[in-house]
Amino acid sequence: MKIRYRNIKRDRNGIITSGSAALVENTYKANEHGNRLKNHTHQEVVERLGSVIWMEEDNKDCGIFNSPTRGLVSYNLKTDEFLSVLPTDPRLIGSPYQAQPERIHTSFGSTYLFLSEMENTPFMNVLRKAFPDRKFYQRVIAHIAHDCLKNGSSIKCGEFLSENWLSYLLTDITPSTLDCDSYYFKQMSEDNLKTAFFKALISEMRKLIPGFGTACYVDSTPLPGEAENNPFNALSSHGTDGAVIQSRLVLVLDIQTSIPIWFEVIPSNVLDKSTILSITQDVKVTLDIDIEMYDLDAGYARKELFEMFHRGNSYIIGDDGVEHSHTVLVRMPATNGYPRDELYMQCKPQFYSGRYSFDYEHHTFFGERVEIELFGYPEYAFVFIDKTQAESLLRGWREEHLEEWEALSDSAQEWYQVKDGFFVLVGNQDQSPKKALIEYRGRAHIEIFFRDGKAYLKILPLAKWNKDTVKG
Repeated sequence: MKIRYRNIKRDRNGIITSGSAALVENTYKANEHGNRLKNHTHQEVVERLGSVIWMEEDNKDCGIFNSPTRGLVSYNLKTDEFLSVLPTDPRLIGSPYQAQPERIHTSFGSTYLFLSEMENTPFMNVLRKAFPDRKFYQRVIAHIAHDCLKNGSSIKCGEFLSENWLSYLLTDITPSTLDCDSYYFKQMSEDNLKTAFFKALISEMRKLIPGFGTACYVDSTPLPGEAENNPFNALSSHGTDGAVIQSRLVLVLDIQTSIPIWFEVIPSNVLDKSTILSITQDVKVTLDIDIEMYDLDAGYARKELFEMFHRGNSYIIGDDGVEHSHTVLVRMPATNGYPRDELYMQCKPQFYSGRYSFDYEHHTFFGERVEIELFGYPEYAFVFIDKTQAESLLRGWREEHLEEWEALSDSAQEWYQVKDGFFVLVGNQDQSPKKALIEYRGRAHIEIFFRDGKAYLKILPLAKWNKDTVKG
C-alpha cells in the first residue's frame, strides 16, 4: 500500500494550504482469458484520508489528515497506525486546525444556563455512559450546544464554538473540524453507539421513573420527500415517475413521558405487518422491552394488522410467563372497505345525547364504542365527533358559502354539521371512548418530535445527505 497525494499546494512559509490524500494499493486485473500477464496495475482506494494538513518533508509515508471518517488524525504507513491529533500538536502550527490563542468571549450566559439545566436532568449521565471516548464525548456536547443555542442562525458549529467559552472546556477538539463534521454523523449512525445511547437512557430514566420503557408504542412519519439526495428515498423508489418515493422515521416511545427509546429509518412507501414485527423484535432483542401499546396512523390500517390485533388477543403470555397487554389503536381511513359511512348512520341518533358527550382539552366530544367486524376479525370501533372543532369550521365555511349551504338537502346539512370533526379509531381493547381518545391523543407529543426532527433534516447541508449521516 502507499499514500497517494493530489494537488498539494503550500504558501510561502511552506504550510500546506490545500490537497488531498488516499490510501491505495496496486492490484492486477486479469484479462478476458484470466491471464494477468501484460496487464497494467490498477490502484484501488483502500481509504480516503481527506485533506492533507501536514506531512514529513523527507518521508511522505507519514502525515496529518482531516479524514471524513476519522476526523483529525495522523497516519504512519510503515506501522499502519492511526492516532488522534490534539489542537496543541506543534505540527499544526500555521494551519487552520492549530489551537487558537486565548480570546475574550462574550457568549457565556446562555451556554452556562444550558449546561446547568442539562446537569439537572439524567441526560448528561446518559451522554457520559453512551460516549466513553473523551474526545468524541466533547464533540457530541459541542454539536448539541450548537443545535440548541444557535437560535435559527446559519452559524456553523466550529464558528459557534470558537466564539463561545465552551471552547475552553472542550480542549480535545478543534473548532474548525466541526463545521462539516462527517465523522461525527457517521459515528452517530453506528448501531453500537445507538444501542449504547438508548440503553444508557433507559437505565438513567428508571432511576427517576421505575416503570420507564415498560409500555411503549410505535409510530412513524414520512421524511422530507423533497430532499432529492436522501439515500433512503432511492432505496424505496419503484422506478416510475408516478411513484411517490419516501422513507419513514419509526419511533418507539415511553407511553408515560413520550420520550423516544428507539428509532429506525426505513425505506418504505408501505406500512405493514412486517414493519411492526421487525421493530418489535429489534426492541425486544436490543433493550429487552416488550411493546405493549401500538398507537398508529391510518397507513397501518390493513388486514394484516387486524389479524394480529383483535378483540380476542388483547393480552398475550410473554416469554417470562407473565400476561402482557397487547393493544392497538389505529385511525380508520376514509376509503372503501372501511365502514365509516355505516358507523356514521348507526351512531347518528345518539350524536346529541348527553350520555355520549364528554369534555377533553377544552373541546366537547361525542364518543361511542361499537363492536364491529373488519376483514373478518372482531374489533372495537370508537366513533368520535369533535363538536367544538366541527362547529367552528362549519361557521367559518357557512359565512362564505351561504347560498351553497341553503341549497343542501337536510341529510347533507346534517353531515356538514359534523364532518370536520368526525373520525373513527379501531382498537382491540375494551375501554371507554374517552380513554381511547386520551391514549390516541398522545400522538400530539409525537407530532412535535416529528416536526422538529424533519425540520432539522431539511436544513442539513447537502454534503451530509448520505445514508450514515441521515441516520446519525
